[in-house]
Amino acid sequence: MPRTTATRRCSLAVWSVGPPRPCSRGTGERQLLFASTSARRHQHPSLLAEAAASQPPPSASLPSAKEKMPYPPLSLLPLSSILRSAAIASVSSSRLLLPLSLKLMGYLARSPSRLLSPDHNPPLHWILKRTLYAQFCAGESRVEIQRTIGGLKGMGYGGVILAYAREAGLDHDAAVHQENGLKDDDRLQKDVALWKSGTLETVTLASEGDFVAVKFTGAGLTVLRHLSHNLPPPLGLETAMAEICDLAVKQNIRLLIDAEHQALQAGIDSWTLSLMRRYNQRASGKAVVYNTYQTYLKSAPQTLAAHLAAAYRGGFTLGIKLVRGAYLASDPRHLINDTKEQTDHAFDSISESLIKRSPNELLQPPTPFPLLSLILATHNRLSVHKAQALLRQIPTDLTYAQLMGMADEISCELLQSTPKKHSGTGPKTYKYLAWGTVGECMKYLSRRAEENRTALARTRESKEELFRELRRRLVRFLGSRD
Repeated sequence: MPRTTATRRCSLAVWSVGPPRPCSRGTGERQLLFASTSARRHQHPSLLAEAAASQPPPSASLPSAKEKMPYPPLSLLPLSSILRSAAIASVSSSRLLLPLSLKLMGYLARSPSRLLSPDHNPPLHWILKRTLYAQFCAGESRVEIQRTIGGLKGMGYGGVILAYAREAGLDHDAAVHQENGLKDDDRLQKDVALWKSGTLETVTLASEGDFVAVKFTGAGLTVLRHLSHNLPPPLGLETAMAEICDLAVKQNIRLLIDAEHQALQAGIDSWTLSLMRRYNQRASGKAVVYNTYQTYLKSAPQTLAAHLAAAYRGGFTLGIKLVRGAYLASDPRHLINDTKEQTDHAFDSISESLIKRSPNELLQPPTPFPLLSLILATHNRLSVHKAQALLRQIPTDLTYAQLMGMADEISCELLQSTPKKHSGTGPKTYKYLAWGTVGECMKYLSRRAEENRTALARTRESKEELFRELRRRLVRFLGSRD
């Protein structure tokens, strides 16, 4: 039987979008073409409707980790995203290609040559913009950023964690040994002004309910020195922080203060708690300012217990973003857990204690638990499943977060467990993504790649799932042509 144009278009739709859709002509054909187009934009209205129809009502508990989903989680993603993710995961999981790619990224991020600058070399810009940048970043302009955010929310994400990609370009050792840093008022004002401008613009780019990630060290050398000596923030930075927080409150945006090297973390904790005392006193009990706690540190339980007590005594909500940790290659080894299993146990035990609002053998604050807002930022599927199991017993306010372009199989599984039409109930899932020029984002991407270089096992698992999804789509595509 000859293949008609309509049949060929139906086959294309089957290949481009994961779950099956009826292939018919006329109105049905137009619906299929629309579905394929919307998938390429990261929006899947019909898919989400199908997934939502098979889910329990809002009053029911979350599905268990073992419960069969109607379609594989990665079926939510468009083909272009699957192909790009599979290519990047193949490089990231290779012991040969990963070191070479990290060196190349680092060189491009730091090279003084205009020829090797993506912002001054149009061909290089074109290549990077459509590969690494498209995978992990939001956009260079307001229009691009809003399109990316809209696509993610169209898939069912609760929102985004948006970060300005500009990096300070100095490490903490340089700050410690720069003797004139505290005296250079001109440098301070210039650096803080740039940092404040970028952060304020990020707040305006985010939408109500979103998060904005704040990295204090982006404010320059003087700020680095203050943090490394655990000094109060410079006056210019303190004023800038107040202006940023005031705008966030006005627009119902929440601020996540990033964790950094341990040489700076005591100062970051002190500044962040000070902001919480001022801005997390709302009657709603919702936090505006969040601190980041790295559970690969042996001191994490004690630090968090002290901050829980400070929040209880100070009558403010403690905003908590819980992560495993990002500076394994640079933080002093004696400060870090001896094994990965210890870090996994720390993350899961602390998560359990915070979800239950009850002490356990690892987290034992000296006071009752205060009001708290919790984000579990993890790419570990087992940790997510453990949290979901707890939420079925003790429903509570919780947010999950993963980096854009990474752990999509986990993010999409979470989207399936809380369908779009029931997104007002249960935990929400957010994606963390950076915005800025391609050149600015190369520095951010290089840092993120270095932070995740030890996660080879997880990357291999992601690669296997991506290729499994590609094979599934290929089989369905070939089957639709019969």
